[in-house]
Amino acid sequence: MTYFESRPLFLDQPANKGVSTASGLLNFREPLMDVFTSYVDGKKIIDLGCNNGRWSSWFLDKGATFVEGVDMDNDFIVNATSLMSNYFASDKYKFTTENLISYTPSTSFDLAALFNTLHYEAPFDQINHVCSYVNTVLVEMGDSTENVINPNSFYQGDFQTEINPTKAKEKFINLGFNITELSTITNDLYGSRARFVAIKSS
Repeated sequence: MTYFESRPLFLDQPANKGVSTASGLLNFREPLMDVFTSYVDGKKIIDLGCNNGRWSSWFLDKGATFVEGVDMDNDFIVNATSLMSNYFASDKYKFTTENLISYTPSTSFDLAALFNTLHYEAPFDQINHVCSYVNTVLVEMGDSTENVINPNSFYQGDFQTEINPTKAKEKFINLGFNITELSTITNDLYGSRARFVAIKSS
């Protein structure tokens, strides 16, 4: 049984604004996200671009002590709050409708997660801002612009074509972060996805 089969309310919801919760996609990605597990346990995490809260849930079940999910779309936040209440006590999470480029949380976090968000809007501004308030960033993103812009996408043609993993890593490095490479995986339907961790130099 995959993780999301044990949390089925996050799966197969109606596609909203180009963001899929298809079980085939999430069940494909979830086992491969275990490369991040050692960074998550015992940490307070801010989940940027949290959508319906599916990865916020995953963080808590992997040992995170608290998660704040942030998304610019209030519909996602309302949905995430409702879904999470089925699985976790309310003091373990918080969801906030805010712009990822300008929102600074009122409490400190051990790390931030940017899972498949950088290609949606102003990617380098996202990186600049998150690096201003956390020292560790977990990143999952399309491995190339050709794979990000794909015929299955509701957002076809609207992605930020200037971003790819190489450019994202260069941006983190220029801001004083070290890069730990994790897995890059490929799927015929969803293309390649790169994973890495950026940690601020001491």
